[in-house]
Amino acid sequence: MIHHVQVSKYITSHQQREKTTRPAQEEEEEEEEEEIGRRNRPQLPKTSVISRDIDTAAKFIGAGAATVGVAGSRAGIGTVFGSLIIGYARNPFLKQQLFSYTILGFALSEAMGLFCLMVAFLILFTM
Repeated sequence: MIHHVQVSKYITSHQQREKTTRPAQEEEEEEEEEEIGRRNRPQLPKTSVISRDIDTAAKFIGAGAATVGVAGSRAGIGTVFGSLIIGYARNPFLKQQLFSYTILGFALSEAMGLFCLMVAFLILFTM
């Protein structure tokens, strides 16, 4: 019976040694894998807080510049309808033709304004 106790002590001490040595070996293997992964990984540019702030400021400046086109579109719409009133006052018989040209001018001017607004939103939310 003493013999069994000594064998069981040997087995338990051997198992304990394996448990303590295995994690160390596994840690070494994991470190090697991480190092290999670091070598194979492409280097990403490191940005500082200042460069991120500059990028944000440039984004807002670009969006503001793109929004100026919306104001130009509104001015164009005003010019188109002002010309309709002047043309109708000069020759009321051309009412239908003047109105169709006015709608065409309004649509083109509005499309350019919406395009400028879309570019401003793209600059703000996708870059």
